[in-house]
Amino acid sequence: MFREIVRLIFESHDEQNFSAIYYAKLCSKMIERVDPKIISFKKSRNKFLKGGILFKKHLIGRCENDFKNGSWKVNIELPLNKNGEPDLMSNEYYAAAKIRRQGLGLISFIGELFNLNIISEKVVYECIEKFLELPEEVEMENLCRLMNIVGKQLDHIESNKRDQKMESYFEQMEELSTSPNLSIRIKFMLMNVIDLRNNAWEPRESRKRNI
Repeated sequence: MFREIVRLIFESHDEQNFSAIYYAKLCSKMIERVDPKIISFKKSRNKFLKGGILFKKHLIGRCENDFKNGSWKVNIELPLNKNGEPDLMSNEYYAAAKIRRQGLGLISFIGELFNLNIISEKVVYECIEKFLELPEEVEMENLCRLMNIVGKQLDHIESNKRDQKMESYFEQMEELSTSPNLSIRIKFMLMNVIDLRNNAWEPRESRKRNI
């Protein structure tokens, strides 16, 4: 049953304008309120999972599988028009744009689940490191999307730890923001996230209002 519910949640964000924060909150409520009498058929670590814990297991498993399968990455080569620019009117362009939206939706969803303490920082670190492993356009766009959502929380978590992963990540992002292999659009995305962190994750609009 839970596997089917999780599937429907993910299909909803495939077909609609996925609002990650609302779906994440829905999942949080389900984890809190699912009847504990609902028990798994198989044991996990020598015990049967039940209620919200069982739902959470299916939810996290789906997130991890979709991420590892690369469903966030656009692999469609965009057709070009006679000017050498992406053909915005082609079916292939719309197919690629849809996959891109779905991918960003998945990353946003993972980020919002982390902010609600449903997904651990270990999972988020793995996502970030995967993006930095092969710093191309799609990876960097997803990295910026994820950092915008989870960056403040990760910095807060690391403030009391010796292992400062975020410093290393942002050093790499600083270097990538001047890379000749990335488009101006992606470089601006990276610089915006770096600027956001340098200003304690306070959005630029809020800073302007406080002047």
